[in-house]
Amino acid sequence: MAAESGIALRVRRDDGIHALDASRPNEGFAELQQTSFIGPTDRECRLLVDDEPLGRVEGSVNEWSWTPGFYAGEVRAELLDADDRSLGVWLLDVSPDRGKTGREVFARMVDEILDFDPHLVIGEEPARRR
Repeated sequence: MAAESGIALRVRRDDGIHALDASRPNEGFAELQQTSFIGPTDRECRLLVDDEPLGRVEGSVNEWSWTPGFYAGEVRAELLDADDRSLGVWLLDVSPDRGKTGREVFARMVDEILDFDPHLVIGEEPARRR
């Protein structure tokens, strides 16, 4: 579902304020990274991310703060008016935290454990023995 004509949802980041595109997934979101959303100024709205309402930024009418707590992939943001009528839906692509171990590092760690003691990875159950 696209946004109602003229309805914009913007995001505030370190490099400025950017409009979100309702026609495709929006990148640039990461777990544990705080983001502020800015809705229309002509009416009071609520913003839901994956059906959970976001808390308003103190002192604002239509600004919300969101910090993804874990890698979630693609999530759905929906803007509702005061009568709970949908004004638009935006997809947000959430990346894992950059400090997390990547696939290659994880595979190397498992290989090192296997070299040290295979039982630590495979176990000692009869079905696991060669």
